Amino acid sequence: MNIIKKELIIDHPSFEKISDFFDSYELNEKEFPVSTNDTLFVDSSFNSGNNHVITIEKSTLFNFENDELNSYFHDSLNYIKSIYNIKILWLMIYPPKSRLSFHIDYEQNRHLLSFNENPRFFSYECDKIGIIDKINEKLKNCNDDVDSFNQYYLNLDSSCKIESLDKNTVYTFGDSVHNFVNDSNKLRVNFVFELMD
Repeated sequence: MNIIKKELIIDHPSFEKISDFFDSYELNEKEFPVSTNDTLFVDSSFNSGNNHVITIEKSTLFNFENDELNSYFHDSLNYIKSIYNIKILWLMIYPPKSRLSFHIDYEQNRHLLSFNENPRFFSYECDKIGIIDKINEKLKNCNDDVDSFNQYYLNLDSSCKIESLDKNTVYTFGDSVHNFVNDSNKLRVNFVFELMD
C-alpha cells in the first residue's frame, strides 16, 4: 500500500506570491461557504468524463476579484505542467471546518500541492481498508471536536498517521486510505492532479 510522501519542494515566485496572499487573506465566509473543486486542466488525450474544464478566471478564484492573483495561478499552473506530465488537475478550496470522508483514490499517480500551510490543516492516512466506514462514522459523530477524533484515530492502529503538509510541496498518496480536514480559520487551497500512466 502506498503512503503519502513528500516528492518535490516547489521554488517558483508565483507559488510564493499565492502563499503570501492566502497567509494574509482575511476570510469572508459568505464568499466561501462550502468546499469547491474546479477542473482547470485535462490533457487532450484523456477522456475527462464528468470533469468540465473551466478557466482560472471562471473558477472559485473569481470570488477574489483579483487579476494579479489570477495571473499567479496561471503561472503556477503552467509551471507545474512544465515539470509533470499531467492528465487532469483540479483546484480545490476548503473553507474552515470543512472536511472530506476517508477514502482511497484508485488512480496510482495522484498528487497534491498545498499553496498554504497551517498546523490545523490535517492530512490523515492509514493502510487498513477495512476501517474506512468505522472512522468515517467516528469523524461524523465528533462534529467539531477534531482533537478528540485525532486522539481516537492515532490510537486505532499503528498505521494511522496525521500530518500537516508543507506549503508549495508536492506529495503523492497513491492507494492509501486518506482524508483531509481543515480545522483552521483559513482557507486551504490545493492543486490535486493525476499524472499520465
